[in-house]
Amino acid sequence: MKNKIQYIILILILILASCRKEIDLNLPDYESKIVINGELSTEDNIKVQISQSLNSLNSDSTYLLQNATVKLFEDGNAIGNLTYNQLYYTFPYKPKSGKTYKIEASNSGLPAAFSKTIIPSQIGCVSSYQPNVGFDKDGFPFGQLSVKITDNGAVKNYFQFSIRYYDSSIQLWDSYIINSEDPVFVNNRKKNDGSYLFSDASFSGQSKLLKFDIPTGLTQSNVTFEVTIKTFIEEYYRYLEQIIDFKENGFNNSEPVIIKSNVTNGLGMVGGIYNIRDTVYSK
Repeated sequence: MKNKIQYIILILILILASCRKEIDLNLPDYESKIVINGELSTEDNIKVQISQSLNSLNSDSTYLLQNATVKLFEDGNAIGNLTYNQLYYTFPYKPKSGKTYKIEASNSGLPAAFSKTIIPSQIGCVSSYQPNVGFDKDGFPFGQLSVKITDNGAVKNYFQFSIRYYDSSIQLWDSYIINSEDPVFVNNRKKNDGSYLFSDASFSGQSKLLKFDIPTGLTQSNVTFEVTIKTFIEEYYRYLEQIIDFKENGFNNSEPVIIKSNVTNGLGMVGGIYNIRDTVYSK
């Protein structure tokens, strides 16, 4: 009986071994594309990064393109060529609200690519600070930072909101941890840098007042607050959401992650931003 079982096992092994078949895959060569990434902000001069996409099996680290021709257009009119400078292509020009910008990049051996984006219209923002508005659970007084956003109801706006503070006693800027029950924070996404992404869905065409209680430890240090609000269109907002999702789940996800792109004939994302930066003193 034992010999019979061994004989059956041997037959099964031979059958399974005979089922193996090597298949040669004749896959097409990977075609690299130009990648354009950057933010065009009303606060800063033009700066974008130009690179090329690589096959995932390629260990070559020279993905940055240093000799590309990169052109800038405003509302269809040529403004000038960007210059390569330490990882980025730059141009000494700040984008304007309501204008459409096109970044066009070409490099030998790669298909030319371009990206278009619009800088949103200006929104209103007023920040203020009021000391000694109440007392905490330990009986210490606290102050309050208020930020009033006036939304343009003619368009749908999307925001990235953040607060920093400067402690003069240690001469250091740091991110203020937002602790608020307002729906724009409770129901929306928080980035790793402490900023929040939200839309004007709950206050379109109206004014939105945000209030933040400042603890005693900060109010006694003559702190300077810096409120930053970036406004952009839905396309860039969805892209930023995808980046958050990828950082949180992408590496553990068996499915491929397709990141949104607004680059024609290439890859990447160029976002147009109207930037508001307001400084408030706690004195």
